[in-house]
Amino acid sequence: MISIEILKEPDSNWNNRLFESPAGTVHNTKNYALSINTQIDLPVEPAFLLFKDNKGNIIAQLAITTYPRFHKKKYTKNILNMMPVLKKKVYRWSYGPVIFNPDFTDEVCERLQDFLISKNCRVSGSENPLLPNSLKNMRNPFKLTNWATYLIDLSEDKKAIWNKMDKHSVRKNIERTENRGVYVRQIQRSDLELYRKLRIEKDLKLGYDVLALSTVQKTWDTLKEVGWTGFMAFKEDEPVGAIMITTFNGYINEWGIARADYHFIPKIYPQDLLKWKIIEWGTEKNFRFYDLTGIRPTPINKKEEGILQYKKKWGGKMINYNLINL
Repeated sequence: MISIEILKEPDSNWNNRLFESPAGTVHNTKNYALSINTQIDLPVEPAFLLFKDNKGNIIAQLAITTYPRFHKKKYTKNILNMMPVLKKKVYRWSYGPVIFNPDFTDEVCERLQDFLISKNCRVSGSENPLLPNSLKNMRNPFKLTNWATYLIDLSEDKKAIWNKMDKHSVRKNIERTENRGVYVRQIQRSDLELYRKLRIEKDLKLGYDVLALSTVQKTWDTLKEVGWTGFMAFKEDEPVGAIMITTFNGYINEWGIARADYHFIPKIYPQDLLKWKIIEWGTEKNFRFYDLTGIRPTPINKKEEGILQYKKKWGGKMINYNLINL
């Protein structure tokens, strides 16, 4: 019989255990769970779940963040007080749980769904692409949605990775961009204001709140221990693009892509060059995978079709996994 121990704070070996599984990624580190409250304007509370067998052995773990579904601002306060159902919290996680003993996969799934149902909460979670279908038995009222990502295997020879990429778009764009004087270097903490300014252009267009420099710095400081870094592209010493990444357990994830409108004018492609430089760097560091981030494998509109085609061009392997919602 599997039991769940719920911790408000992770034990001292929480992050270390994640290295024991190839599916351990930054999403389940204590640092990532604690960083969420710097990224959304809601009171976030992390919860750290340990799944144990009847002998007390830890067979899986999952970091969850919980936060109110709605702001209690002045204009909604009375409505929320009158409608308790709207006070439900959201329980959110990514790429989990990390299961150390695959023999208990189905039981871990069963215990997790019982736990979530008992909390009467909204749910937004996802399986780990390296443990696909680990939560396939989640029953009603949970909804499973097929999702996918492309993983580039960084253990392959750099030339082999290059040859898998589309010759007439990706490779051509990279070569053209370098030939036009764009160069890439790794971001330092002192570059965060440059990065923030690039993000502002994009965020304003999308209607997002503009990140304060202190927020960007706090995220950097919280996640640096688990491999938070980034790369920035320059033309004539002016930043034209950037990608933040994490590298925990040799698994590269992309975060906070930023670009300047400027790069559309001279027909340069800093994002393509940035990705390639990250791939080169990752192979040199003997990292395992570069995750190009989730996509809908069966697009429902032109935008999603474009995203799918763009990521497919990089020659990675498509991995399907499930999103879990309630």
